[in-house]
Amino acid sequence: MKRSPLILTLSVLSLLAGCSDKLEDSGDTQDTQSPNPGECAAGERVADNECVPCEAGSVNAAGDLEAGENTECDPCEAGTFAADGEACEPCEPGTTAEDQAEACEPCPEGSYELENECVECPEDFTSEAGATSCTLAAASGYLDIRDYGYLFWPGNHWVSWGSYFNVQHVQTGFYGMAFDVGSGSFDHFGLIADEHSATEALSSDNAVVTDLPTASIQYALVKNGNEHRGAQQFLGYEGQSTNPSGLIDMGRYMQRVEIPQVTYADSEGYSGAIQLAAMPRHFVLTHRVISNSGATDLTVSIEIEGD
Repeated sequence: MKRSPLILTLSVLSLLAGCSDKLEDSGDTQDTQSPNPGECAAGERVADNECVPCEAGSVNAAGDLEAGENTECDPCEAGTFAADGEACEPCEPGTTAEDQAEACEPCPEGSYELENECVECPEDFTSEAGATSCTLAAASGYLDIRDYGYLFWPGNHWVSWGSYFNVQHVQTGFYGMAFDVGSGSFDHFGLIADEHSATEALSSDNAVVTDLPTASIQYALVKNGNEHRGAQQFLGYEGQSTNPSGLIDMGRYMQRVEIPQVTYADSEGYSGAIQLAAMPRHFVLTHRVISNSGATDLTVSIEIEGD
């Protein structure tokens, strides 16, 4: 019986990764009661030979002797809160807390959390409550002066016939990137702060893109949950490694380029493709993999890192 290929597609749809690790609740609970008679429980202190609760936003471990000297609780520092009376826990991403807090508060809409501060989103950006980054605000009913996009070689066409640049620049009114089609990675990626019209962008310097923060991308397969296989070669339609990309769409509002063949280390039974679709306010990066052996337990990943 002929096996049908398994096709997996993973897309990254974002302008800001702005990615941060989330705190996970293990589900474990702790007994705050002292196991020994005559000792105060967690969240209590000694006052005049009695165990009394700690002040709000303060903590104390179990074990203070009720018959001993008076003791004090420790106030939680900014960015933490008194979780169970015994220890101060860090706030979750997107929330903040002042000194001696009982709970963390999410940053309001239109702001994001940065180092325990709620920072207002820039103009034309927005966020939901409890955010760690901002996204472009939707514009209804009209086009902004920044709504355009270009894809070009940084040296324009001043190259010898038959030679190419592997690095292509994408510049829109809102963001830019230097896309290396030889590795499927971003050399530079970030927001463009200064406003440029579509006409002004035609004569702008390449530094608009090359001065953006550095970045990198890794593509991989995970087979059976534990075997990682990284992308090894990025090839064109005819198997060439020089300028392996092909243009699919090109216009004011859509720039789409494809790397049609991707091979993976020690994985002859797998083939992939990379596609970048850049629009004025966002981009889509797609990693597509085909298993010729019909593998079922297969995960495709894209990892973006940068400054």
